[in-house]
Amino acid sequence: MWNTFNIITTAISFISPVLMIFLTGFLIYAVLRGVMDWNNNRHSQVTVVKAGVISKKEDEVQHYDAQTGALNGVTSSYYVFFQVEDGGEVLRFHVSLREFRKLSEGDRGELKYQGSRFIGFEKKPINKL
Repeated sequence: MWNTFNIITTAISFISPVLMIFLTGFLIYAVLRGVMDWNNNRHSQVTVVKAGVISKKEDEVQHYDAQTGALNGVTSSYYVFFQVEDGGEVLRFHVSLREFRKLSEGDRGELKYQGSRFIGFEKKPINKL
């Protein structure tokens, strides 16, 4: 006879392995994606282009304690959007807080990157480009 306890234990014994397989697969995917991005960047040529800063963006993620609901901290990510002068292509790069603070919308200069990795931006006066 099936009672509530048997139904719950049967459901848990089925769901637990499925959940573990899903989580393991997601972890493997995340690691492989990171390795592939790193490898692609490593094998890409370093590119230097004339570009201008068109936008900056800060993403904040708030971390809360699961039991108390109290705010534990905030993690910020910083992005800068550049528009290449030849062709108008828009490129987005994750940058450090230091680089984020140094750059302003409207800055123009030479952007240096490798694949999707930001290397640097050297500001130049408009007449020097």
